[in-house]
Amino acid sequence: MKKILLTLMFISNIAVAQTIGNIDASKNFTSTSAITWRYVGNVTEACNAERSKYGQPTFKQPSLACSFWTKESCVIVTARNTDPDTLAHEILHCFQGSWHK
Repeated sequence: MKKILLTLMFISNIAVAQTIGNIDASKNFTSTSAITWRYVGNVTEACNAERSKYGQPTFKQPSLACSFWTKESCVIVTARNTDPDTLAHEILHCFQGSWHK
């Protein structure tokens, strides 16, 4: 049962990452950002290490990607082999922050 629940949470995470839809640029909190793309072997581990630096709670389920942003810069963490929708999802965070809350 636990494996099924984890699988469903992982699948829903994928679905969220791939359903951005139209982007309203008027919601951007910045129009310029220095973006760093870190690609790693274990995304969840790398994201949780970065979240800990910022005092944020760690992810409980596997993660496809994560991002950490300020008005001037943004760090995106993905796997070495990622899809364009996941990368676009994280780039949108760089400009709009927590846009899907």
